[in-house]
Amino acid sequence: MRRKRFFGLPQNNSNPNMNSYELTFILKPSLSDKKRDDFILGVKKWVEDMKGKVEKSDVKGKNLLAYPIKNYSEGIYVFMELKLSPKEVKELDRRLRLEETVLRYLLIKSEELRAKS
Repeated sequence: MRRKRFFGLPQNNSNPNMNSYELTFILKPSLSDKKRDDFILGVKKWVEDMKGKVEKSDVKGKNLLAYPIKNYSEGIYVFMELKLSPKEVKELDRRLRLEETVLRYLLIKSEELRAKS
């Protein structure tokens, strides 16, 4: 088996300007499974269009809220780990804020994900 020789630095496809983020959002409980899945795929597409990457996506399911939000007492919780450039975070934030199906969201920078990379 032949080994490839690297001349110069090895090619790394990850952008060094990308940071790791955790995104949690709560969707309206009245959404059908298809609409919920379509919205989650839409968020993934947004991130990919911004040249980011979704590392992990997990639907936690329908849970009671600690207090009513927009007259809803329960919501569908979705958790995502993603890599995105800091310039694109504002655009993702704007898009989530304008979505009527999102009751609340939280987008935070994750130091743990950066340590794993």
